[in-house]
Amino acid sequence: NCVLLFNSVYEPLLPGAIRRLAGSEAVRQTMNDASRRLLQPGHCVDAQEAARSVRDAIPELFGDWPSIFDNVLTQWVDNVVSGFMQQNASDTRQGLSCMPPFDLPPIESVNLREIVTSGTNHVSNLQVLSTDRSRPSSLGM
Repeated sequence: NCVLLFNSVYEPLLPGAIRRLAGSEAVRQTMNDASRRLLQPGHCVDAQEAARSVRDAIPELFGDWPSIFDNVLTQWVDNVVSGFMQQNASDTRQGLSCMPPFDLPPIESVNLREIVTSGTNHVSNLQVLSTDRSRPSSLGM
């Protein structure tokens, strides 16, 4: 009875409630605060120690991409990329304004303010994580 009640009364209201929750300023601020707290560096390491710890955890040459990407992850990533391409509209100014300037020889200091792309809505099928079981060490786009 509870399931029937939920399905008939609350289920139709869920998409709108989720949209309002995800779009609220309080949730955005909570997520930003949690991300800032979780992603802050714990301690600094030198480059050699960082390289050594990566080499110990990840092989230098990975040879079995299908074991990672031949699942629902590939379809999800392809759908996200295709959806992004079809929308053909992104506002990157706020994110780019937070980026520090960087050197691009021979220019000493470059600040990105806006990146514009057009025509991406004409891309009909873009696969990002393409694997081949006969060549498991290859990963294509």
